[in-house]
Amino acid sequence: MKLILDEAPIELVGYIRDHLPESLRDEVEMAGPDEFEYNDSALGRWTQLTLAGEGARLWSNTVNKNSPIYAGPLPSTGKGADLVIADLVYTKQQLDFYKGFGVVYIGRVEVDPRNLLVIDHKRAKERHDVHLSEPLGALLSASPVDWWGSLGVVSAGSVDKLQAFLEAMPDVVPLAYTVGAAAKLRYLDVDFVELDEPKYLDDGKPDLKYGRNMRGLANSLFLTPMK
Repeated sequence: MKLILDEAPIELVGYIRDHLPESLRDEVEMAGPDEFEYNDSALGRWTQLTLAGEGARLWSNTVNKNSPIYAGPLPSTGKGADLVIADLVYTKQQLDFYKGFGVVYIGRVEVDPRNLLVIDHKRAKERHDVHLSEPLGALLSASPVDWWGSLGVVSAGSVDKLQAFLEAMPDVVPLAYTVGAAAKLRYLDVDFVELDEPKYLDDGKPDLKYGRNMRGLANSLFLTPMK
């Protein structure tokens, strides 16, 4: 887990390090926002979703409520610093819960994703938590600014694992753009949004119309009573 403190005073870093529970001292790595892609590009969004899926939390006075790793402004008191530690403890509990399903997941874990993109399960070097494919990059870059941070991306080696994961978050809206992922969701008799394969425009830019349509379809399904 990464604890990312943006331009934090040395005293704050020291306080948090000294007051971390023993169980977290080997789990938490202090980092800075300059150590990864923290922007609105496809790579930046994918990196943030990947970090979120590993339990990363970012505290910064530069507000970014759309990011799945942003936790809030830097604390200015000991009580505020204690909240950072409490957040880490809770996030670690949630992270362990997510890991227990045996699926490959990227996205926020301190709260459930609102939308869940189901994709095909790949071998290790091609998994979506270590490799950003062109279709996934096109989808992420096309996603509306205030929408992508609530998106999770998952693949599973078996329908049983996928079913257990979906049942644990009954309010999530599943989406799929591949034949294999759609087949698994149909087999499970789950309502989902079936998308065309995402692509960049001819000039290499994001297809924002695709993103708006995706959000609209997901919102429509969210507002429709599930089976």
